Amino acid sequence: PQAAAPRRPTPRWTLPDTAGQMPLEERIRACAAGMGLHVAPHPTATAASELEQGQWVFARRPVGRAATLDDFELQPCPAPPPCGRGEALLRPHLISVDPTMRNSMSGPDHVASTTQTASYYRGGWQLGSPPSGRQVAVVMDVGPDTPGFSVGDLVVTRGPWALLHKADTAELVHCEAGLAPESNIATLGTGMSAVLPCKHIGQPKPGETAFVSGAAGMTGFCAAQTLKLLGCARVIGSAGTDEKCAELEAAGIQSFNYKTEA
Repeated sequence: PQAAAPRRPTPRWTLPDTAGQMPLEERIRACAAGMGLHVAPHPTATAASELEQGQWVFARRPVGRAATLDDFELQPCPAPPPCGRGEALLRPHLISVDPTMRNSMSGPDHVASTTQTASYYRGGWQLGSPPSGRQVAVVMDVGPDTPGFSVGDLVVTRGPWALLHKADTAELVHCEAGLAPESNIATLGTGMSAVLPCKHIGQPKPGETAFVSGAAGMTGFCAAQTLKLLGCARVIGSAGTDEKCAELEAAGIQSFNYKTEA
């Protein structure tokens, strides 16, 4: 029988070799310093779990306009309590800000009135609460009897926009070795929204022509590339600016500007 392929090493953050033995409070402060933030204890703090940390909260709904940074506020908040069995403490390294989040910003009433279901957008974001999204995070601590994850591991998860948060390790996926961290939430994240439908629903045959609407976006671009890899002889994509069309042409995708071309 064919020997099993050796397991690729788990991507890890460049923490000191002694990170696993560092007190949690020291690890949190080192994390914050690396992000240019200052983490201060509460006046009556007696444990690392009482350290303050930062989180972005959704402060105001953008009505009839694009969202801006002014719609969010950076606020202090208590650090998560110590990890229990099956839990890990995470520090986000990269957070994916996706176009579909704009729908969640409009609130549950708006989302429910669209063709998309409210559950798809998780009911809309609540004012005063941290947004949640896909992210690559660094494991800062793990609970007792929690195998499979170590301090310094890079993982993909969904979590709040906060300096630190806890997660169930059953919901964590190790980053793929050999890929840049951002590729784990782009190509292997949103990209799956393109790859799976193209392959299993579209089922293109070699030599066919395929069209992708909005081909310059992350999902559309992944779809166009997937269709090429699946054997389509001609892939046509639409985009909203000449610059985006030029990027598509450079990638071997025939394009047209849907705003200026009939």
